[in-house]
Amino acid sequence: MPDRHHLTPALLALLLHACAGVTATPAATPQVNSPAPGGATPVIPSVLLGEPFRLAYDRLVRVADTGVSLRFAELLEDSRCPPGVQCIQAGHLRVRLELSPPTGAVESLELSTDADRNRGSAAGLTLELQDAEPAPAIVKRAQRPDHYTLTLVATRGGG
Repeated sequence: MPDRHHLTPALLALLLHACAGVTATPAATPQVNSPAPGGATPVIPSVLLGEPFRLAYDRLVRVADTGVSLRFAELLEDSRCPPGVQCIQAGHLRVRLELSPPTGAVESLELSTDADRNRGSAAGLTLELQDAEPAPAIVKRAQRPDHYTLTLVATRGGG
């Protein structure tokens, strides 16, 4: 049976050698709108006017140079026809957004993937819904709202 005193330095050398290749990784970047450490205010990302941006369900962004905060508040309907499937109707996706101007009450705005309802105005902004993910599935199953992400563009003007 080997002497324990001879194994200890050998194991220590092996462990030190194995750990030599390990480097510390920086702390994970907090997710947008997740509670900040110590209960601090969460980080709200800023998006540019006239530039497409993605907005996940129940997340906030602030539209630069306006002070307006925007939240994807509710998935109202998703009856879109899946890609590669021939449907009687194309269907559509409807969502409700909440816009919070720096002063004043929160305003709601409903947008749809329908060509005549994909643009609307509130809180001094016009928003256009350009895309929504996930794409509809061939096998219809209830998608959870928190799986959805919208692609939007905000411009000045309107409501």
